[in-house]
Amino acid sequence: MAISGTGVTAGTWQMKFKVRGNTSAVDKDKKPYKIKLDDAADLMGRGEAYADKEWVLLNSGTNLKTWLGLEVSRTLGMEWTPEMRFVTLEINGERRGLYILIESVKKAPKRVALSSGGYLFEDDAYWWNEDAYFKTTTQPWIMGYTFKYPEVKSSGDASVLALKSVMQSVDQKIATGKSSVYHQIDRTSWAKWIMARDILGQEDPYGSNIYFYKKSGGDKIHMGPLWDFDSAFLVKKNWSKAHVVEGLPFCKLFAMADGQFIAEYGSIWIGLIPSLESTLNARMDALQKSQGAAIDKARTQDQQRWGGNRVSLADEIRTDKTLLHEQIAWMNGEINKMIVPAK
Repeated sequence: MAISGTGVTAGTWQMKFKVRGNTSAVDKDKKPYKIKLDDAADLMGRGEAYADKEWVLLNSGTNLKTWLGLEVSRTLGMEWTPEMRFVTLEINGERRGLYILIESVKKAPKRVALSSGGYLFEDDAYWWNEDAYFKTTTQPWIMGYTFKYPEVKSSGDASVLALKSVMQSVDQKIATGKSSVYHQIDRTSWAKWIMARDILGQEDPYGSNIYFYKKSGGDKIHMGPLWDFDSAFLVKKNWSKAHVVEGLPFCKLFAMADGQFIAEYGSIWIGLIPSLESTLNARMDALQKSQGAAIDKARTQDQQRWGGNRVSLADEIRTDKTLLHEQIAWMNGEINKMIVPAK
């Protein structure tokens, strides 16, 4: 593998790669890929501390949804937000179009930092495709919990059973409205996770990589990192589907009688709203200034290879600013109506 350009570490590496993903890998000829380097390296020019063997090439480079979703994550102050670069990809000399090179979600000091007894896991619509998983009694049939860390081979492994016990308790308390659940979950990260989905107007409630982590055996359950923004802007002037569907915990958390989750969500919003829109607009403007010409050229080449309608970066940014403005204004009105002090 060879890489060159600005904002990356130029060089060559030995590596293996394979098609990754679920719907995005099946439905499209332009495939996403998982890269595994023979030797760890930092591919984005940030220093040796960021070196890793595992990276991802997303096939969604011709729109800003992933880029903007990650900017929302940073603005909200999620504990870790993956770093990404727009890249043009060639395989064996054949142009494959405009991609996103991005850090994979994994346990690592500069990614999801875990210590002894920690977990990185997912509420996963594709649980049936994994060697090890578990389900709780309140989960819908479509969902199951799967593991990113530790590596487990069987659903009967001790680490699986230990986490199953914790999540059974968490899911049951949320389902029955017990505020003692906040002794087990990190309310702030859960509120930020769903707020990001709301800001982005995301439609897909189940298939968008719902990650959790537990830093150590005694830690609370955190939500994150945010990932998979392909359904952004499909919900307009309304809550994201993950906010309201019965199969995910948020509609129940917002409805709990103690009002603690609403209060947390409202408190985060009050701190965010004065600069949210201007911050995201400024970052889009900076992207247009620094990379607009290169992205437009790459979009043209991608269209020549794969077809579809080419949209200029400037036009997409104008559309996204309008969508964000309308969604943020709608949310602000609704949140001001729903904020109540915790009892």
